[in-house]
Amino acid sequence: MAAALQENQRATLVGTQTYGSNLIQSVRGLEGDTGVAITVAKWLTPSGADVNQSGITPDVTVELTPEQNETIRRDRAFGTTADPQYQQAIQLLTSSSNRSHFELED
Repeated sequence: MAAALQENQRATLVGTQTYGSNLIQSVRGLEGDTGVAITVAKWLTPSGADVNQSGITPDVTVELTPEQNETIRRDRAFGTTADPQYQQAIQLLTSSSNRSHFELED
């Protein structure tokens, strides 16, 4: 979804490069405690781009230090003011110079 929104210039992505997994798998149990996962489809962007392994590059990169990442995970603070990536996204949304970019068309 993020790649489709970005590709259609409907969203500005903030964060870090994703690792790129767009495979849809079907998991089937076998005898005993075994099973098999079979790839049955892939998600593609509207233009047909395959982001598997290449990932999605954000429009605005905000790297977290290992300490920030640990604190956010420990405190479950994703998407709060304690999250620098969230802070940057809010700043983009509220800055007057970018406001027109985010307005919906009639």
